[in-house]
Amino acid sequence: LTHQERERLFDEMTSSSDKETTFGFVLRVLHASEISRNMLRKDPYNLNLMSHDAAIEMIEAILEKGIEIDTCYIDTVGIAEHYRRKLERCFQSRGIQFVVEKKADDKYAVCSAASILAKVTRDR
Repeated sequence: LTHQERERLFDEMTSSSDKETTFGFVLRVLHASEISRNMLRKDPYNLNLMSHDAAIEMIEAILEKGIEIDTCYIDTVGIAEHYRRKLERCFQSRGIQFVVEKKADDKYAVCSAASILAKVTRDR
């Protein structure tokens, strides 16, 4: 998608007044300074682990709002099976099904939408 197409889709997704098409989302921004600081620590904290932990924080934030999650689709960072098992361990008592795949944003509309929301937020 072009920058303009992403902007248009972002506006459509975030401005609907129709309760049937309205949805919420949560973002966790990893700033460049945070990434650099973590990777330069005596005990480095790599970008994959930061990304995993950011996803866990977002899932926790949603659950803390009282929103139930049946299935969570994630575009993997690292080895998909390892990441899926990590998420299942973190949320084992919640009954969430995790679908963790490479190129999930090409396969699942919800991941495509999340990608657009994240990219436009970053660019703004």
